[in-house]
Amino acid sequence: GKRVIFVSNISYWSHDEFADKVVNKGINMTKETALKNVLNTAHTAAWLLKKNNRQKPFVICSEKGLLDELRAAGITQYTATICDDGTEKEEFLGKATAENVMKLIKENDGVDSVVVGWDQHLTVLKVAVASNYIGWNCTEQPPQLTSFGSSVNFGDNQ
Repeated sequence: GKRVIFVSNISYWSHDEFADKVVNKGINMTKETALKNVLNTAHTAAWLLKKNNRQKPFVICSEKGLLDELRAAGITQYTATICDDGTEKEEFLGKATAENVMKLIKENDGVDSVVVGWDQHLTVLKVAVASNYIGWNCTEQPPQLTSFGSSVNFGDNQ
């Protein structure tokens, strides 16, 4: 037989949640088999950060799947725009003033990467904080910051 791998650009599901979705859609496989045959951007982001020894990412997202994957990969020192349970952090919903940006950066120093996942409440403040982390780290030669984004899916996400 041939191996089929299910791939998604959805970062708001964890690897485990994606496997559940595949099995629950009627695909004839066990959860254990599904876990070996699904790949999404949340899982890939966590894998890439771990591979590059990045332990303190700044994570923009509005769903907890990406954070679940980071923790599963042993990356627990992240700064995220949501809490671990998926609730929004109020401090990232304010106005994008220089004062607010600097306050957030000072509270979360040592960021070594920026990850942009699915965020249904993207704010100028979140982007300003991320761009400042990138800008500051890109003055190093070579730059010491890893940054990447995961795509979003505008179709049926259920």
